[in-house]
Amino acid sequence: MLILTRFRENEMYSFNQGATYNSGTANTPAVIPVNGIVSATIAGPTKLSPQSYTIRIISAEGCPIDQTVNVTNVCLECEIPYCPPANVEKTK
Repeated sequence: MLILTRFRENEMYSFNQGATYNSGTANTPAVIPVNGIVSATIAGPTKLSPQSYTIRIISAEGCPIDQTVNVTNVCLECEIPYCPPANVEKTK
C-alpha cells in the first residue's frame, strides 16, 4: 500500500509505476482530502526485485513535484522458504 501524508488541502496527486512520471499510464489526478492523507493499493514487486513508483503532487498553485519511491519485498513465504530472523542468538 502506498500512503501519502502531510499534504495540504486542494493539492492534487497522481502516480504511476516506473522511475519517471508518465501521464499516459498514471492514474487520473485526484484532490488530496482535507485530512491530507492519501492511500492507494499498488501492485507489489515480484520476488526480491524492487519496483519503482513515481508520485506527482500538484500544488494548489499548479506546480508539479515528482518523487520516486522503490518498493521491495523482503520475503515471500510461498517462493522463498526461509526468512532471516529478527534476532540471532548463539546457543551451545
